[in-house]
Amino acid sequence: MSELIQTVRIGSDPNNLNNAEVMERSAFYAEQIAEFRRTGRPSRYALIINVLVVDPDGKILLARRPETASHNPGLVDKIGTHLRPGETPEQAMKRCLNDELGNISIFLIQQFSRHDLVVGKLFRLDNGSVERIEIGNRVDLYCIEVTRLRQPSTNVMVYSSPSELLAAIGKNPSSFTEELQTLANAFAKFMDRFIYEMCE
Repeated sequence: MSELIQTVRIGSDPNNLNNAEVMERSAFYAEQIAEFRRTGRPSRYALIINVLVVDPDGKILLARRPETASHNPGLVDKIGTHLRPGETPEQAMKRCLNDELGNISIFLIQQFSRHDLVVGKLFRLDNGSVERIEIGNRVDLYCIEVTRLRQPSTNVMVYSSPSELLAAIGKNPSSFTEELQTLANAFAKFMDRFIYEMCE
């Protein structure tokens, strides 16, 4: 059995997590791939935690997805995870950070957005080809400062500022997930302000 995740039907109340339905992760993606091929749009959102991570020097930490990932293989992405049954968003965030960055200490957490997002993901098919499918995510977005970072995963990417990240995306957008591109463009000013206040 694959990982269990929480999902909601599109059109449901974004502030009510009690209407979430538990699905196997693989079943969610199989259902949504079939739905997109049939209708051209998703029918439900996965509940997602995204984290914009800033180190003590004000640098932004991102993750490169494994080449073996079922979707968006090898692309630079935000750090994030699906919300599992029984987890709060904060618990999911801390689990995700431990998985991606290893042993860290979190100094400052700021939740600044819950939003619904439909973005294209590149899915690797059984025949080796890749297909773009639009997937719905209901995202809780956090910005955090970490004060200690030891033995991070080798897939961690570092950018000196939001402007450097946006420049890298502009130069080679196909190296970044669509979701990261959307978030970076939408929240660059917020990230600048967060880093400025953090470094004061």
